[in-house]
Amino acid sequence: MTRVFLDDARAPHPLTPDYLGRTVTPFLSALAVLQLVADTIREQDDPLIIEQIGSENGRLQVCLTGAGAALQFAERELPRWRAQHEDVVRLMNELEEMLSWLGESETRERILIEREDLRVRLQPDLLRLVLDYLSHVSPNVPALGQVVHIDRLLAAFHLLASSALTMAVITT
Repeated sequence: MTRVFLDDARAPHPLTPDYLGRTVTPFLSALAVLQLVADTIREQDDPLIIEQIGSENGRLQVCLTGAGAALQFAERELPRWRAQHEDVVRLMNELEEMLSWLGESETRERILIEREDLRVRLQPDLLRLVLDYLSHVSPNVPALGQVVHIDRLLAAFHLLASSALTMAVITT
């Protein structure tokens, strides 16, 4: 079993249904997508299964089985990628926060356009991260075999990279 500690850069949060649904579940679902792609490519079955979720010393603790490839890569590469793109990711998150409380307006439209411009700016580097993951999972996968997974992985890595959650993995 693997214990994953998730820390929220914004502040510790109680485990409310809203927090789990808006922040934790999408993060874990993105990791599950990474593992699903790895399993598909490797023709194996090692899905991410949540065995237990709780809080310990103000940190969210998730006990998992499976997802070895996804966890190993994400723990090693995400912090480095986030550090390189910290300013853009922070600005995207700030724009996202603004959108959550703005109604329909010209301001909202400008923010949506600005957020999309930032997303497009990050896309080449995010694509490199996806290709690195595919290479990590199976270095011998032909390019055509990789292409079918890129859209799905881009969406998952975008969510992981822009999340306020960071993780530490402890395998027992």
